[in-house]
Amino acid sequence: MNDQLHTAAPPGAASPAGRRPSKEQQRAITFPGGQMLVLAGPGSGKTFVITSRLRHLILEQGIPPESILTITFTRSAAAEMKQRAFMICPQAGRAVFGTFHSVFYQIIRTSGYYQGFTFLSPYEQKKIIQGLSDVSLADAWQECLSDISYYKNTGKVKEGADPSFTQIFHAYQTACKAERKLDFDDILICCKKVLTEHREILEFWQKRFSYVQIDEFQDINPVQYEIVTLLCAHHKNLFVVGDDDQAIYSFRGADPSFMRRFETDYPQAQRVYLSVNYRCGADIVKLAGKCICHNHERFPKQIVAAGIADPQLVDSAEKRTKKSDDRIVSEKALQNKQEEYLINSEDETIQLQQTEIRRFATDRDELSFLAQIAEKLRKDYPQETVAILVRTNAQMERYATRFLTDGEPFFIREKRQQEFADPLSAAFRNFLKYLQQGHLRRHLFAAVSLRRFGLSREWFDTQKVDPARVLERCGDENISVCRGFFAKLELAEKMDYYGVLTLFLQGFHVLEDKLDEAGFGGKDRKTGRMKSAIQSDREEIAEAADRLRLIEDAGIKTMRQALDFFEAYERSFLEQPMTHAPIPKDRIVIQTYHGAKGLEYDHVFLPQIDPGVVPRGRMLTEGQTEEERRMFYVAMTRAKKTLVISYVQREDKGNERSVFIEELLPAAEK
Repeated sequence: MNDQLHTAAPPGAASPAGRRPSKEQQRAITFPGGQMLVLAGPGSGKTFVITSRLRHLILEQGIPPESILTITFTRSAAAEMKQRAFMICPQAGRAVFGTFHSVFYQIIRTSGYYQGFTFLSPYEQKKIIQGLSDVSLADAWQECLSDISYYKNTGKVKEGADPSFTQIFHAYQTACKAERKLDFDDILICCKKVLTEHREILEFWQKRFSYVQIDEFQDINPVQYEIVTLLCAHHKNLFVVGDDDQAIYSFRGADPSFMRRFETDYPQAQRVYLSVNYRCGADIVKLAGKCICHNHERFPKQIVAAGIADPQLVDSAEKRTKKSDDRIVSEKALQNKQEEYLINSEDETIQLQQTEIRRFATDRDELSFLAQIAEKLRKDYPQETVAILVRTNAQMERYATRFLTDGEPFFIREKRQQEFADPLSAAFRNFLKYLQQGHLRRHLFAAVSLRRFGLSREWFDTQKVDPARVLERCGDENISVCRGFFAKLELAEKMDYYGVLTLFLQGFHVLEDKLDEAGFGGKDRKTGRMKSAIQSDREEIAEAADRLRLIEDAGIKTMRQALDFFEAYERSFLEQPMTHAPIPKDRIVIQTYHGAKGLEYDHVFLPQIDPGVVPRGRMLTEGQTEEERRMFYVAMTRAKKTLVISYVQREDKGNERSVFIEELLPAAEK
């Protein structure tokens, strides 16, 4: 297991921000024991509270550090919290910090049970799924593993799972057991089983950790909650911190309802609200509050921005939060707007307000404007961070494409998918190479189907294609077909990028051929495949064609530029940084909403807030819409100084706007 507990004092730890705690922060920090629910809004100093309370327990209450367990959801968060605690209290180096999986793994490992079992690698998981009897699983193994993980974490079958999921699950478990293997989610299952069935082991760990603190409590899942309940059943010293408005991982089984039932399960629990946002400017706080107040399944809150509020206003807001009517407390704060940012673009000097909602007529207009402003902002203010946050990975690559063509340095901290490695894109690249790099036979063969035009590979007997020689070898009956084929190639050489792409997809029938290969068009339909798998292939091919078309929006006009772009994209993909690499100030950061969780940037752009994109999907349930709104809220509250939200409103689509834009716009603009 690489997910290790952090128990050694790390060198060079950073100290928390030096500020006087608010009254509510102080109340949480000095909480001696029992149960407490800390509702911590964005930028409210939850890490400061957790580490300061740890110091208080050790130095003021004399609690042995070894008996204090602090759990968070990522290794990087656990390491950071460990560093900050150590800087304010060296004895905290003996306290235990870890993720749920790392802590529960230690319980399993020291229990003596499950000896001889090893953990499955992702490759081994894939092979097990693909080895099951249902042929269709070979195409959907990742989705299948996701459904299995969800079931193990929640005990529920995910909505939309394969109808034969139960049989698939049991077959998967049987295969794992036969090979004496466990997967990552089995850590939770096995830990719960050990603690439930072996009382002496449970009592040992109850005594070992007499104080438990949990960060990001809104992301807990049912199995994790049950194990925590078991560990704390004896001493009942449970301190949980989270924000139900930032619960965005239901697809993994996380359930924010455990925050709302916490006080039911622990009737003696106290509640503290951290309602002061120390990160965002006042206008950003106000706009974010205007968004999230439309959710119903949540604790009502009032939020104030700290930088412009005096201590009395801060403390007053925290008290009023307990009887909130979902309005943002910012009467005094809004009178003190931050200085506007001046951006010297090529055409004009743009004044960037703290919050802006911009409308565009086309996707291309939006992409060009945001890319230009983000680039200029990074250059004009080199010591400040700039981020473009999007809902999906595909959108992330759209901006990466633009910055590659502009020569603008960018940074993607998340795992990326190679957007141009699909068969259609590979064929098109070979087509461009044929036209631009010496008319080589291998490039032509890899690009288009000769059979489609009634041509034979045998006629192409030279490494460099010679049309005259091919015409000599094809025979009189095929001369017309050959001439037509080479006429199209000659025409392509005179076209711009978009013309070549259109001719490739339609004139050479490549798009149609790829769809036929996937099982559409009535040719070579594969047997034994589910309709959903075929449909998925069809959608992937259509998306690949769209990606190739969108390159033009990034400024690609010629075939030479396109080839240069593909090479640069490949290099950027191969040179991508580690997932937990620090955020640089000399590059524009591109991230998804999920990836940006827990981070902050001086300037944030949220593009494409369009119907079907944000919120993602159509005909969503109320619960799905609320989670999408929470994701949007998380993205908004990453911004410290400026926040630019943009959308495209098309007349040809009835001027439809995202429901989230409708909620944010003033009545006068609707």
